[in-house]
Amino acid sequence: MANLRTLKRNISLSADDLISTICIKSSLNDNKFEKASELIVEVAAFKAEYLSKVSSIDIEKPASKKRTKENMAQYTKSVKAYYSKLKEDYTTKFNEFIDKITKL
Repeated sequence: MANLRTLKRNISLSADDLISTICIKSSLNDNKFEKASELIVEVAAFKAEYLSKVSSIDIEKPASKKRTKENMAQYTKSVKAYYSKLKEDYTTKFNEFIDKITKL
C-alpha cells in the first residue's frame, strides 16, 4: 500500500493537471468557456471527494481486547481492499474526465 501522503499528493497533482488542461483548451476555444467552467467545477469536486475518502476510512478497527493476530490480519486485508478499490474508482473517473476534455 502506498503512503497516504503520496496518494493524496498524486490525487491532487493529477486533478490540478486536469484543470490546467481544461484551462488551456478553453483558452484556445473561446466558445467553449461555459462547458470548461462546468468541467473545472466537476474536477474540483472530484478532487475534494477523493481526498476526503483517502483521509477518512470507514473500516472499524478491532477493539483493543479483540486485537488478535487473525483480527488484525483481517483488518489489514480490509484496508488494502478499500484502497485498491479507491484507486480503481479514481482511475476510472479520471479517464472519464480525460474523455470529456478530449470532446471539449
